[in-house]
Amino acid sequence: MRSLVIGEVLEKLLPKSLVRRLATAAHTAADEVTAIIGDGLLLHPTMPAVAPRHGASTGQPWRTNAVAPFSLAGLPVTQAPLGLGSAGLPLGVQIVGGMGNDHLTIAAALELERAFGGWAPPRGN
Repeated sequence: MRSLVIGEVLEKLLPKSLVRRLATAAHTAADEVTAIIGDGLLLHPTMPAVAPRHGASTGQPWRTNAVAPFSLAGLPVTQAPLGLGSAGLPLGVQIVGGMGNDHLTIAAALELERAFGGWAPPRGN
């Protein structure tokens, strides 16, 4: 929700030509990913490393790059928890579908959750 509000504010502040170019780029990216995966799915790491502890940060905002492109393109993405890593912190994967294939990303997430045991609380402090 916060990103939507930020996006609406930025849209009012940016030149209309830039907003149109950004929207076109997002549609192009969505079309390209959809053309590549067709009716299939793309499994992609949610983050390039294990999640930081709650309340902590990686201190590297650019590390969100694994999540942003698909969301900005407006593609359906579902996060599937896959258990805990060796440090006791959550691991997961994002499942990306082509336009209109939300039902496939959700179904795949449910299957992965069943196969890997789903969400587990982090261990330790």
